Amino acid sequence: MPRYIFLTLCSGIMWIEHDVQSIFKGPASPYFPVCTTPLLGDAEIDDFLQQGLEAADLNDLEETRRSNIIIPDTQSECTSHWLNHGGFLHTLASKNMTKLYPLTSARVDIENEPELDHIQRSVPTLIAQCLEGVRDWGKWGWEVIHFWLNSTQITMESNKPFQLYYDPGTVARYSEFWLRFILFSLHTFELNPGDNDVNYTMGQKQVLHKLKELILKESPTNVDLHSQLLDVSNLFISQEDFESNSTSPIKYFCCVMGWDSAKEWWR
Repeated sequence: MPRYIFLTLCSGIMWIEHDVQSIFKGPASPYFPVCTTPLLGDAEIDDFLQQGLEAADLNDLEETRRSNIIIPDTQSECTSHWLNHGGFLHTLASKNMTKLYPLTSARVDIENEPELDHIQRSVPTLIAQCLEGVRDWGKWGWEVIHFWLNSTQITMESNKPFQLYYDPGTVARYSEFWLRFILFSLHTFELNPGDNDVNYTMGQKQVLHKLKELILKESPTNVDLHSQLLDVSNLFISQEDFESNSTSPIKYFCCVMGWDSAKEWWR
């Protein structure tokens, strides 16, 4: 049985052990003994209490697991019209978020997956270069491209140009989100259908496979990495799933990112 000791802070002495303890104030407070030896000397009672403590630990673990399983119940107090409208509950129904959410991390396990360090270093650099390339168009008199780039219509330019200047913190945050998506894709695109509900197209799987082969090389060049990352990004960004019954990888990733793993609740 665990050893319980009541400690009192005393002047001049850090701590003194006592055999009794009270949860009440005042000199007439009732005290109860603190066991440092088997309870009543009965090993069976001690074993019974120990089993109870172990069972309580298992119940806590099970409660944590259940709290992280998504249940598409519209009557649940943790749901909202926004969650249903965004498809979060339907997309992640029955998923264990304790296993799924960690796949969205931007951290890389260098010891077990050292090749992913290439991705972690390349994505922010590539995005910074892309943004600088957009700014460079003005030097060549191509400002009209900024209006087309900002448009949501493929056949019509926007009345406002694409934003060129952002707070450095904003660029870093956007870069991290895209890095997390690329790492999430590399971790899930080869999983078995039973373990993975992310629907990748054949083209997306092919470019992800090429990217994985590239980073497994001893020293891939930045040029090759950036070129392959651009191919991967293009296929994901240009994908339309409005008329499809399947959820695109980007939308699936956003659904997972909506989960707060610390609070076991939606953000």
